[in-house]
Amino acid sequence: MLSPDHLHDLVAVNVSINSTIRPERDREDLWSPGAAAGDCEDYALTKRRYLIDLGWAPSQLLIAVVNDPLAGVHAVLIARTDQGDLVLDNLTDKVLRWDQTRLTFVSRQSERLPAMWVKL
Repeated sequence: MLSPDHLHDLVAVNVSINSTIRPERDREDLWSPGAAAGDCEDYALTKRRYLIDLGWAPSQLLIAVVNDPLAGVHAVLIARTDQGDLVLDNLTDKVLRWDQTRLTFVSRQSERLPAMWVKL
């Protein structure tokens, strides 16, 4: 259930991590939660870790691969809620429902088996 407190968590974590991590392309494609500098995967993993620490279930927080018309292939965090899937993106501080973004969704982690990816 997406309560006002849960929505506040999503927005606060999105804004905080977006302003904390310095954007930097990986030389190697390393996924590093809590990095001081990194790319989209690092932002998404760090947001996921913070939200889990706030009590969110890991199955509600899935990494998705998208095509962004400006950034190209990109990773975002999806928060699954009763009001739809919400997108936490390092390119914007707004938390939007997936269908309110300009993104084309390619794949995302499976809810049941996070090591598996589901085509969208």
